[in-house]
This record gives sequence, C-alpha cells and structure tokens, in this order.
Amino acid sequence: MTRVTRGRGVTEEVKHESEEEILDRSLLLLERDERQRELERVNLVIDGAASESGRSAVVGVQDTLEALNARAVRDLVLVDDLRVEGVECQACSYLAATSLRSCPVCGAWMEPSSNIVERAVEQACLSDANVDVVFGEARAQLLAKDGIGGLLRF
Repeated sequence: MTRVTRGRGVTEEVKHESEEEILDRSLLLLERDERQRELERVNLVIDGAASESGRSAVVGVQDTLEALNARAVRDLVLVDDLRVEGVECQACSYLAATSLRSCPVCGAWMEPSSNIVERAVEQACLSDANVDVVFGEARAQLLAKDGIGGLLRF
C-alpha cells in the first residue's frame, strides 16, 4: 500500500497490484461470470421444458436425443463426463437411449454404443447447434434432469 495525498490534504491508501495479481483476479471474475451464464442457460432450458404454453426446450436423455434426431436443438447443454449407453442407426444416424434392434425411421440395424452422448454432441455440432458443458450450480441442477437438455430452434 502506498499513501497518496490528493488535493486539500486528503490522503488515501492505494494498493498497487502486480500484473500477475491483476490477471488472477480477472480470471476469477471471468469464471464467476461464466458460471452465472451457465446457470441462467440451464434455468432457461429447465423452465422451457416445463412450460405448458409451448415447449421451447427439452431435458432428459431420451427427449433430448429425439429433438437432436429432428435437428430441432439450437443449444445443447450437458454436464461433463455424462455417459449413457444407447444405440445408433448406421444408415440415418438416429440416436436412442433405449435398446432398439431396428431403426424406427428407416428400419436399418441399430448399432449399440457405450456412450451415446458423444454421438449426440457430434450430431449437435453437425446441425450447427451450440454445445455447452456446464459446471458448478448449473451442473447440479442439470444432473437432476439426467444431465442433458437443449433449447429448441422451433
């Protein structure tokens, strides 16, 4: 701390921070801001999925996969390390978290997947959806809804 005298005898203490201290504080503020945005987005997804006046979102593995299959997801949100077994159609890329033998869309063979979530993220990216992995309080709230959801395009 340094004492600085301003006009009319007013003295105040000014703290000089190193570049490293400023950077560390800035990174903490950015992380806090990101966690807040994630929480707002997850709340928007959960509220949109619960809306009775027209769903603008989906939550849960199967509902989210169905929306991804329809190319209806604009923003996919999920928790880190989410793993769900499922199946994928090798002909049309239909995804399901259930054990189907044949695709309900094209009738082709459904291939088992040890983690259908990876394919869901790939499918979201291929359809130009935003993908957000959430942490902190947003993660806890989304985990209560199977750890995955999405805002819909239409």
